[in-house]
Formats: sequence, structure tokens, C-alpha cells
Amino acid sequence: MTTYREINNTEVAVDAPLTQQLMQALKDNVIAIAEGDDTASTVRITPKALTDTISQGDFTLLRIVGHQNTQDSGSGTDTHRTIKFRARMNGQIKIQGRVKYTDIGSQDTMTFKIIKETSAGSTSDEVTVTDSSGDTTHTISTNVSFNADDMLYIQITTQDDADVKFHVTFGCSDKEILGQAVFYSTADDEITDTLWNFNSSQLGSGQEFMIYQYSFI
Repeated sequence: MTTYREINNTEVAVDAPLTQQLMQALKDNVIAIAEGDDTASTVRITPKALTDTISQGDFTLLRIVGHQNTQDSGSGTDTHRTIKFRARMNGQIKIQGRVKYTDIGSQDTMTFKIIKETSAGSTSDEVTVTDSSGDTTHTISTNVSFNADDMLYIQITTQDDADVKFHVTFGCSDKEILGQAVFYSTADDEITDTLWNFNSSQLGSGQEFMIYQYSFI
């Protein structure tokens, strides 16, 4: 790691000589600050995402793509959810995306939700899509406000022989904060078998599942 060196005022005073040592310090100090050298702690650059309030926009911070399938042999209702995505700061995001519901059975009802949960445990439905037509694509576009430590997650409820595909993005107005982990996940977000993937009671017959991928940008 490059070492940071203080530059004395006398080195940059009027008529002060331009020395190799001064030029080397000017060059090395920029690198030392970027590398986080302890000696440069008083001039450490703070990532923009740690200080700004997030505003909604079209620059993608988080992308979630997934598929839920239900093939019950009876008339059961299945609910699955993703992990919870936690915010590091206050702000507002634009949630955009598409949800396609296909029911090859008797046109049962599908409910797709994006739920906000506070650190105190209270929840609110920020996006709700309900469909019983059996072959429809829905477009999502809404702004959601949140506080630091609030969490957002997707939850889907379907009935027999149903198929739901979804693609959702969380967007901000400032591309300079991309890559600063505005949202993150935690290891203690436990999901039971029925909420997560395979319901063990159905493994002997049809399989129901949610599969999804996500990327922080």
C-alpha cells in the first residue's frame, strides 16, 4: 500500500523550489487516499452512497428476476417469498418491472406483492398485482419511500397449475452512487421450506417452487 505524506506549506509557498520529493508526494498521496492508507484518514474520501439521500429514477440499483411454479394435485394455495433486501440509508426508489401470470387450470387467483418491512417489524404492501384471468402480463411502475434499515421483498401466492414470471428493478436518479451497496442482504434472513423453495409435503407428487436471481449494481 502506498504511504501518505503530509506536504508542508513551505513546500508550496511562492518561489519554493519544485523538487522531486514534492512531486513524488503529490503523486503518491492521491493513490494512498484511494487505497485507504491509515495515515491518510483525515482526508479519506467517503463514498457518495453513505452520505446522500437516494432519489427515485431510472438507474438500476437492484435487479430481481424469477419464476414461481405451482403444480398441486389438490386445491391448495402456495406462498413463497424472496430474501429481504435491506436499505443502508433513507430515500425513495422507482420500482419498475413486469409480472406475467399463466394458469393452465381453472383460472385461479395469483397475488404478487412487493412488501416493505421496517426494522420494528411492521409491513406495508408497496406493490400488489392480483390476477385471475390466467394469461396476462402486468407492468409495474411506482415510487417507494423508505428509511435506513427498512427491507423490501417479493411475495407470491398462487393456486393450482399456476406459473408466474417476474422481472423487477429498483432505480435511483444518480448514477454516481451505483456500486455503493445501497441495498444489501443479511445472513440471518431465514426462510422456511414452504416460503422458500420446495414444500416437502408436495415432493411426492407435483413440485412447487420459486427460483430467482438478483444482482446489486
